[in-house]
Amino acid sequence: MLFVGLGVDFGIQFSVRYRSERFKSNDLQVALEQAAGYVAVPLSLAAMATAAGFLSFLPTDYKGVRSLARLPAWGCWFAFLSCITVLPALLNLLNPPGEKEPVG
Repeated sequence: MLFVGLGVDFGIQFSVRYRSERFKSNDLQVALEQAAGYVAVPLSLAAMATAAGFLSFLPTDYKGVRSLARLPAWGCWFAFLSCITVLPALLNLLNPPGEKEPVG
């Protein structure tokens, strides 16, 4: 559930920016490029910070907590990479219609 939650959160961040850019230009390629340009640094920072938070559990003596640290840290990077590669590719394939009004 943790990976799904992180992936959904990153996907929401990208999608909201994409919809805003799609309203401005109504061109799919331009909207995807602009959205990626705007969210790449903040999402990578969020992924690094979240992964660092999970990795802070590594020095513990408790095996369960220690193993809990590694897996979500990798999951953060997987969710980030999926958000900046798979999501734009799916939007490009599906080609949803442009926005009729600005994103609130």
